Amino acid sequence: MLITKRGKPYIRLILAGRAPKFIGRLKGKIKIVGDIVSPITPLEDWTGDLDNLEGKSPK
Repeated sequence: MLITKRGKPYIRLILAGRAPKFIGRLKGKIKIVGDIVSPITPLEDWTGDLDNLEGKSPK
């Protein structure tokens, strides 16, 4: 399909190809070493609560 502007060719629409396959694209290229579920540091070292974010001392 050709879209014209003032009688002159402006844009030509063509059919798009198939969408690339994303699922499984990196299969065999990534190697997981070690535990990816547990936190890197102990949970006792985490202080991500609102009191610490506002600059108040922990209770």
